[in-house]
Amino acid sequence: MLTGFLFGQDVLYLKSGEYKKGISIAKVGDNIFFQIEGLDIYNKFSIDLVEMIEINGRNYYYPFDIPKKEYFDTKSLSPEKEVLKIVSLISIGWFFLIGLPLYLLSP
Repeated sequence: MLTGFLFGQDVLYLKSGEYKKGISIAKVGDNIFFQIEGLDIYNKFSIDLVEMIEINGRNYYYPFDIPKKEYFDTKSLSPEKEVLKIVSLISIGWFFLIGLPLYLLSP
């Protein structure tokens, strides 16, 4: 889900008053997967801890019916496979954007 890079930054507001900037990956069951700005991994947040999510200027509240950013058919995937596939796509994207050019330019 690279749309956060293209359209701006998402913000995850926690009930504790904290907020995290980054990219909303997906909602799977009672968890929201979010890649925090500056980190190469995604974090899992229970929806019980989340107050609101701002995605592309729109606010989403419990139960966080966030529209899926569909790049492939996710309807047939289990929730765990869906998150793994999304994270894999992000990893592949980073490889082609950063890893491959660095490899090709290295002596």
